[in-house]
Amino acid sequence: MVNNPVAEREQICAQHRRELSGSLYTVFFLLVTSFALDRAFSLYFDKLLRGGQISRWTYLLRYFHTGMAVVFLAELTLVICLYRFGPLRMTLRDMGMTIAAQKWGGLAWGFLAGILVCVAGLPLLRLDRRSDLTDLIMGEVFHPRIILLVILFAILLPLASEIVFRGIVFKSLLESSRLVPAVLVSALAFALVWPVYNLITGFLLGLTTAVLYHRFRSAIPAVVANAVFTVAYATTLLLRRLY
Repeated sequence: MVNNPVAEREQICAQHRRELSGSLYTVFFLLVTSFALDRAFSLYFDKLLRGGQISRWTYLLRYFHTGMAVVFLAELTLVICLYRFGPLRMTLRDMGMTIAAQKWGGLAWGFLAGILVCVAGLPLLRLDRRSDLTDLIMGEVFHPRIILLVILFAILLPLASEIVFRGIVFKSLLESSRLVPAVLVSALAFALVWPVYNLITGFLLGLTTAVLYHRFRSAIPAVVANAVFTVAYATTLLLRRLY
């Protein structure tokens, strides 16, 4: 049977429309849940403070943003599962996790990009001078729980974030628009919900990892850049606190 080129193009376009719709719903879901949870917790803590009961919740309040990072990871995992087992049936390879085909050049560029974003974000250190991530690291540095923090912030969050925002959201935007709008929109969406550091560094990281994904057609270099930046920036914050 001879394939009909017109029918194939229509099928591909329909697939792109479904992926774009899914990406828009994904961004909307992450934005609403992130802001709703943040607002709900803020109102709850205000109520406790007015009632003089905040002392029993001091630990939770102190590490509020780290708890939000755990919630964010759960949301990203849910999105990945919906894409993997839902109507679109996207494989991890479709989401940019092309591990077998990854070359050392992409990993090297990911490492370099993470360092460069960290250097570019140094003027913004004052925005993160009270980062509860550094408080947790300093308080847990000799405790086995530090391993869980490293796994969360240096492995799981970069991996899930880049699969969703680069392998799904940015990819679908790129298929339906031009490069610059796709980069800007995906980076802004990432920055608005990313719970680790401040909004501006999140936007810079989003721009860089989107360009990496476009260059290598894989989320792996973006994951490396995200992880390297997170570790390097946390190390810089710790050194600033210590010295």
